[in-house]
Amino acid sequence: MIRLNRRQMAGLAGIIICAPQMAIAKSCGKDLIGRPLMWRLDTLDANRARLRQDNTGLKPALTALIMEADIALTRGPFSVTDKERPPPSGDRHDYTSLAPYWWPDPNRETGRPYVRRDGEVNPERNGPDFDKIRMSQLIKDVTTLGLAYYFTSDQRYSDHAAILLDTWFNYPDTRMNPNLNYGQSIPGRTDGRGIGIIDTHKMGELIDAVQLLARDGGITARTYQGVRLWFRDYTEWLMTSPLGQDERAAKNNHGTYYDLQVIHFALFFGDCSFAEARLKDTKKRVDAQISPFGRMPLEETRTRSLHYYVFNAQAFLGVAELARHFGGKFHEYEGRRGQSLRKVLTYLAQFSASSKSWPHQQIGRSSQPDLAYLMQWAAPYFPDKVIQDAARRSRPLIENTPQALLLPTGVKHTDSP
Repeated sequence: MIRLNRRQMAGLAGIIICAPQMAIAKSCGKDLIGRPLMWRLDTLDANRARLRQDNTGLKPALTALIMEADIALTRGPFSVTDKERPPPSGDRHDYTSLAPYWWPDPNRETGRPYVRRDGEVNPERNGPDFDKIRMSQLIKDVTTLGLAYYFTSDQRYSDHAAILLDTWFNYPDTRMNPNLNYGQSIPGRTDGRGIGIIDTHKMGELIDAVQLLARDGGITARTYQGVRLWFRDYTEWLMTSPLGQDERAAKNNHGTYYDLQVIHFALFFGDCSFAEARLKDTKKRVDAQISPFGRMPLEETRTRSLHYYVFNAQAFLGVAELARHFGGKFHEYEGRRGQSLRKVLTYLAQFSASSKSWPHQQIGRSSQPDLAYLMQWAAPYFPDKVIQDAARRSRPLIENTPQALLLPTGVKHTDSP
């Protein structure tokens, strides 16, 4: 396998990766090639060093990661062309998914048009006619394999990750077209919605795994460049398509994740100016979505309100992580009435691994593990006692999971990458 060396990395940094309406004013491609964007490289390096020093505290997390990576070796590759029924375009390379909370109408013989049952996921969504489960598995497995390669240097993990990446993004016969024209369709109502763009919200994790693989020589220059170009093209679609504009206008977590994605993707293909411009949109969302007391009224009305509180807070905190690459201090931002990410986290902290019950509706599975990880992730940014206490209380919920390898141990974040 031909691997990325310093000359190849420098060559990739010099490629002008630019799409219409997205001209580069300040490139950060050379600086960020091979560097995780949301994950902290200093944290990962420190945790890898601790494991090499036989740090027993992190060994359960590494064991869990290796178990998941070994299972990932047995799966895939995945392709949007594997679906049994083509999308409305007739092109199997177009991703298609079903809206999660929409079900056949029991009062109609055909079941159409489907009806909404908020918070209740229709299992049809994960069926062979749709690509959501394939995309989710791709993201999970590449992320797991990338981390496993970073911590073990086992080439089996990087080789399989490369196969997964090439199949989904690069090979002409199997690659996904860079659009979500048919995301979260509703039978009898619409073939696709802007809201379907939330389906790619975890692609940032895959990107950070790709960055680690490139940094440690786990993938070829061709694979790496191909994935970067795919995300350039997908970001152009996000910014120029009617569905992309619909999602950009969303006022709840969908809008926040739209910002997170375009910022993350822009940094990946090397346009800091474009990413920085999008941060202005996210600041407006703080003003619009968060109350002066740290509440999120639009998420509070959902049947899974704690899940959506945590979900949206994760997006805001993700933007804060990305902003440090172009000098932004989004975690310090306050809106006109004092709204801030800090206040959201302070509000949520009181419900993390504590006896205090969440006061709003929450159906389905517990959101406590996700809330625990959020508190761990936030603690180095915010010295507030309530957040620090929540991080300490909730640590046992995630310390034996692979996620623990992404978190600092007694290290305070700086504003620099």
